[in-house]
Amino acid sequence: MAAAKEWAKVGDSKTSPTTAVQRKEVRASSPKTENIIFIGSEMSYDSFWWKMMFIASAYLVASKGQLLRSAHRKTIAFVDDGYTRFEKLPLEVLKGLGYQVVALNGTDDLVACFCKDRDQYKLQDVAFFSHGVIGQIAETIV
Repeated sequence: MAAAKEWAKVGDSKTSPTTAVQRKEVRASSPKTENIIFIGSEMSYDSFWWKMMFIASAYLVASKGQLLRSAHRKTIAFVDDGYTRFEKLPLEVLKGLGYQVVALNGTDDLVACFCKDRDQYKLQDVAFFSHGVIGQIAETIV
């Protein structure tokens, strides 16, 4: 019972007196998020339908908003080589849906897109529409 006498009474705390009615509010802010959709290029085919396989798939995901979670910033990054202006028109429509559209001309642009404003925006969802090997990003130089 001697140990119980050492405890202070409720309200007698010197570090946080209960008479202090102005207490600081705790503010927690969640980081801003970004989703990026990467679109590869198909230059081996002359058929419009084959060339559009990546843009068409990415367009469907971006316009419906079902695969990716809601984000503060949305970016479409596409390989500019191999597409005509006509084939890139669906990307212009996505600008109207709030997407930033960025042309990639090499791996440096790809890395820059990954690193852009990471102190303000955290990557949330990333989708690739291209040929490749799962888990690897590579540039083929012909």
